Formats: sequence, structure tokens, C-alpha cells
Amino acid sequence: PFLAPGKRGAHRADWVRDPDEAALDTLLGHEPLRRILRLVTLAPERPGALAAIRRLVAFGITVSLGHTEADAAQIRAAATAGARMVTHVFNAQSPLHHRAPGAPGVALTDPRLFPCLIVDGVHVAPEVLQIAFAACPRAVAVTDSILIAGLEAGAEQIFGGAPVRLGPDGVGLREDGTIAGAGITLDEGIRRLIAAGVTPEVALAAATVRPAEALGLTDRGQLAPGARADLVW
Repeated sequence: PFLAPGKRGAHRADWVRDPDEAALDTLLGHEPLRRILRLVTLAPERPGALAAIRRLVAFGITVSLGHTEADAAQIRAAATAGARMVTHVFNAQSPLHHRAPGAPGVALTDPRLFPCLIVDGVHVAPEVLQIAFAACPRAVAVTDSILIAGLEAGAEQIFGGAPVRLGPDGVGLREDGTIAGAGITLDEGIRRLIAAGVTPEVALAAATVRPAEALGLTDRGQLAPGARADLVW
């Protein structure tokens, strides 16, 4: 819920709030949730965000920066506080400008951060995907898929309190045509990423070893002695 109201996307406005101590107490004080919670996206410009990042990281939870209007300095400060990832670069965040790098500029250049990009070729244009992965080979491929993933084109579900329909290109659409999530699976995303001009070795790493590194999972994401045999043929 710790998102910038102006960049909340398809998320419910009435659930958005500051990551203050009371919110963190509720989150971390619920033992069953704390055992499974591994990743939290938040907007670092919200009041209490830097303290929240430090506290979440201390509990072993990875923090990703996203749904944010933060400028470059605020993104860097969040990385200093312990954030490790950036949620869907270019989407629902401050823009990249040649004199104001914003969230994308820092995400693609700060070695402390793993930038995640939606690789359906719609949320981010193929040409921009090619630029981003050339600039930052450690980038992570994500789908942004929601509950319509894997269904037939035209399928409709309720997401974020409103209907969303799976379009023919694998993108979730609201009734007015605005984008609300995606419907592809990651294997299709990697095919589209390669079709966009990203080399297969970089594209495959973006779905395996890079996300494992971002989450500190040293025993997976690679073919190596002692690693988990999580394989997809």
C-alpha cells in the first residue's frame, strides 16, 4: 500500500498509505505474513519511507522502489537505505529526462539497484527495451501479470475493484482502454525480449540469475553444482 497516489496505477486509492511505524508494526507483527513476505514495493518519497526501508531490510525483506514520483536524489537515498530493486522501470514512475534522470536514470545506472522491466513489448516499447538492457545487462525481466494471465484473449476479471480484460497483445485493459497489468507468462516475455533485439544470453539471464541475485537467492537461477535444480525445458 506504500505507493505514490499519483502513480498508483491500477491499485486501489483507498488502500494507499504512508509506510509509517504503525503500518510497519502491523505488517511485521503478523507472524504468518512475516514468514512468507519477501518483497515490498514502495515509493521512497513518502513520509517515513527511508526508515521503513531500513526496517524491512533488517527483517530480510527485499525493498523495490516503484509507483513513485521520486527524483534521482530520492531514489539514490533509498538505495543508500538498503533498497535493491526498482519496480517496472518507466511504468508508474517519474520520467527519464536528459537533465532530470528521475527513477529510470538511476535505476539503469546505480550498481546497487536491479532494475525490473516489463517485457511484453507494450508497457515498454521494444526499442526502449533494447536500450535499457544494453545500458544495464543486470536488468530483470518481469511480466506485471495479474489474474488474467494464461486466459484466452477477451477474458474479463475484477482487479483492483474494477473490470479488466485481456487484450489480444497480452495486456490487461480497463473499460476505457487504459493499461492495467499484463496477461503474459515469463517464457512469452523472454521470447518478446529476444524479438526486441536483446541477445538470448542477456534475456535468459534476466529471467534466471539476475532476479536470483536481486533477491539474494544464491542457490538458484544458475546451472551449477549445489544449486537448486529448478529447470524449465
